[in-house]
Amino acid sequence: MKMYFLSALVALIALPLQAQPVKDYRAVYHILPLQGETPIGEYRVTQRWDQQHKRYVQQASIAFSWKVLFSTRHYQYQDEVIYGLDNSLSYTLQENNDGKSRTVQGELPAQGAVLTLNIVDKQGNSRKTIDKTQFDLTLFALRFPIPCSAQLTGTQRRARMLIPISGEVAFGLSRYVGITDLRLPGVAERFNDLCLIESTGNNQEMNRHSWVNRDGYLVYEISANYRLLLVPEASNLPSNHQEKP
Repeated sequence: MKMYFLSALVALIALPLQAQPVKDYRAVYHILPLQGETPIGEYRVTQRWDQQHKRYVQQASIAFSWKVLFSTRHYQYQDEVIYGLDNSLSYTLQENNDGKSRTVQGELPAQGAVLTLNIVDKQGNSRKTIDKTQFDLTLFALRFPIPCSAQLTGTQRRARMLIPISGEVAFGLSRYVGITDLRLPGVAERFNDLCLIESTGNNQEMNRHSWVNRDGYLVYEISANYRLLLVPEASNLPSNHQEKP
């Protein structure tokens, strides 16, 4: 069972990163099945600005279980990603898909033209290179929150997205449907003024509907195989929205 946590296609379509640091945040999500409100797992992601080294540090973890006939399968994932203001990128991720493990280390130097992946799995050690001109962004870039507003309604964005764990490039389209209110499962109060984004791609895993608040943080998402629901009391999401004068 593959799970691509895109966290809404509202983020960086192109680097370089902005010189003004994005605020540190922590987001925690329940992973829900398509039917029923009992969580099957949890997704956590944090991002912080490392002032000393002028870089962003991201860390994420995923853990969930699902039943197949009379057995229960388990999935675990964690990563650490470093984005430099010099456009460098490096990351290490580890995945355990019901006993099948994989470790991937990626490196794109500041002035480099190639992203190099070192992969360790049951097949042994391997190396893969992807030319930087073949993709517009990695899935990690989608963790940068971009404020959403009614002015974006009707706009579309296309991107060639690199999937960090495999080095594959997927083609995605995001469409800003509009601003809407939403009553979420298990949440008494209704969320108001959420930006609804419809995402499609050449892979079924990329098809989803995402509701994002005006600060650019994902609140709720429905994909082909699961749902994500923000846990506000466990999250720390500073405001990115600026009121017009």
